[in-house]
Parts: sequence; structure tokens; C-alpha cells
Amino acid sequence: MAGAISTDLSFGNILHNSGLTTINPASYGITLENIDNLSDAWHKTLDESVLKIKKNLETLDKVYYLLTNAEVCILNAEDNSLMASWPEMNRHTQERPCSLYTFETRPPIDDYIDKKTVILTVSGSGNSYMAERVNSIYNGIRKYPDRIERADKNLRSVGITATYNSPLEKVCDVCLTLDGNNKTSSAESDHPRKYMGEGFETDARYALKGSWMDPAIKKGIPESALRKRHR
Repeated sequence: MAGAISTDLSFGNILHNSGLTTINPASYGITLENIDNLSDAWHKTLDESVLKIKKNLETLDKVYYLLTNAEVCILNAEDNSLMASWPEMNRHTQERPCSLYTFETRPPIDDYIDKKTVILTVSGSGNSYMAERVNSIYNGIRKYPDRIERADKNLRSVGITATYNSPLEKVCDVCLTLDGNNKTSSAESDHPRKYMGEGFETDARYALKGSWMDPAIKKGIPESALRKRHR
């Protein structure tokens, strides 16, 4: 039919109908089939990226839900990750009643096991050291049978990392992986420059911002008020 719009969106067909008749792929040893094979690979990568984004958004919803409903938050982070995440979590605790501790300053287990508690680990590498710190809390619970049921009801572990399939991901109930090009090697590398996390720390800070910003906006609480209420 004259003027019909083709629904064939393969690269080969697009090239064929582009009007670029002076370009002959065959002269470069490339056939339209070759181009369409590349197109298939590109679409597969795109589909995988879309699924990854969708999964991360769903995970982010779970992270926000747990943080927004937490009565106690234990922030398991060190160095730059701690500096990046502490201010956001501090504002979170000003928006609603929630006690915030670092891993080192956390109270005894029996002081928080009956409250909705989140162990929040922020680590770009998600290495075994940070995972073991999470496990150390769970090990303290498993020693006493009366604590297990209480912990199952109230205690959740959340991880934010930049490394897929990391040791941290394996121990957390929910783990958000921020897919950034900011690492120089694997999570377990002993290389002196094993991790360059500046990009991850910025991403983690923005991710955590939503845990206090959205509830504060809904309640009409300005950021200036939250800043004034910092401890």
C-alpha cells in the first residue's frame, strides 16, 4: 500500500529505508543479516537493562518502606560511606521517631529486638567484612532461642552496594545494588586501590535521601526544619 508505514524496526530495514542509498554495507563485508544479528544483541541488552532497572525500583520501594517504618536503625558503614549516609539517615530520624546508631554505638540486642529495627549496611564493595558485621548481630540472636521469634518479627537487614552477588547481598533481607562504574576490582581484592567509591557514595546518598524527603514533603515539613533539629 502506498504510503504505508513499515513496522519492521530491524536495523537492516531501517538502513534500507533511510534514503542513505550511497551506503552499501556489502562493500564493507557486512550483510543486512549481520546488522540484524547485532540488532538482536542490542535489543537483548536493552531488555536486560530494563529488567534490572525495574528490579532496582522494586527493591528501592522495599528499602524505603523498611526505613520509613523503622523505630531503630543501626547504620553499618565506615569511612566515606558512613560520612555520605549518616546525614541522610540523621534527617530521616528527625522526620519521624526513630533512634539512629552506628554499628559501634548500637545498644544491647534486648534493647531493640522488640522494636521495628533495620540494620542498614552501606558498602560499595559489599565485602565479607561488612557482611560478617551483619552476621555478628544475627549470631548474637541465635544463641538465645527466646530472641529468634522476636527477631523474625521485628529485625530486617538492608544493604546498599555497588557490587552484584557480593557477600553483603547474600546476608541481607533486601539489597539494593547501585550499578555504577566506580570500582577498580572485585569486592574481595587485596589490591591497595581495590575500590574507588566516590561515585557509589554519591549514589547511595541520593538513594537514602528519599527515605526522609518523601515523607517530609507529604507532611509539609521543610528541609530547613529538619536541619535545625539535627542532634
